[in-house]
Amino acid sequence: MMPYIIRSIAKKLFSKKYLLVTNTVSCGVLMGLGDCIVQNIERKRTNPDKEHDWRRTACMVIIGFPFGGATHFWIAALERMVKATTVTQTVFKKVLLDQIVYSPLCYVYFFLGLGSLEGEPMEQSLTEFKSKFWRVYATDWCFWPPCQFINFRWVPPRYRVIYVNLLTLCWDAYLSYMKHDYKQAEL
Repeated sequence: MMPYIIRSIAKKLFSKKYLLVTNTVSCGVLMGLGDCIVQNIERKRTNPDKEHDWRRTACMVIIGFPFGGATHFWIAALERMVKATTVTQTVFKKVLLDQIVYSPLCYVYFFLGLGSLEGEPMEQSLTEFKSKFWRVYATDWCFWPPCQFINFRWVPPRYRVIYVNLLTLCWDAYLSYMKHDYKQAEL
C-alpha cells in the first residue's frame, strides 16, 4: 500500500501540471537544509552554545524559491534550443552554456539577493560578490560540469531540475559557507 501511495504522489508532483511548483519548492527547501547543515558544522567547530540563526536559514529558503523556478525554465529552454548532430555534442553544448551563461547569473543573484534579504547595503553586497565570485565560480567548474553531463545525458527531462536540486544540497552548503563563514584572509 505504501509504495503505491509514494508512486502516486511522485507521479503527481512530477506531472506537467505540478512540475514548476515541485522544482521551485524543492530548491528553496534544500537551500534551507544546506544552510542548516553549515550552521551545525559552524556551531560544532566554533561555538557549541550558539543558537541556530533561523532568520539566516529563512533567507536561504526565500532566495532558493526563485532559483528553482529559474532553473526549471532554464533547463526547458536548453532542451528546446540546443541541438547538435550527436547526443554527446548536444550534452557538451548544454553543459557549456550552463557554465558560461547560467552559473554566473546565479551567483550575482545569490550574493546580491541574499545580501539584500539580510539587510546589507547594495555596495557591501557588491563588494562581497566581487571578492568571492572567482573562487565560487572556479569551484563551480569543478563540481557542476560532471554533474550536468550526467543530468543532460541520462536523466529524463522532467527529473532534471530535481536532480540539480538534490545535488544543490551539497552546493548550497558550500555557498552558505562562502556567504556567512568564509574569511577573506583565506584567499
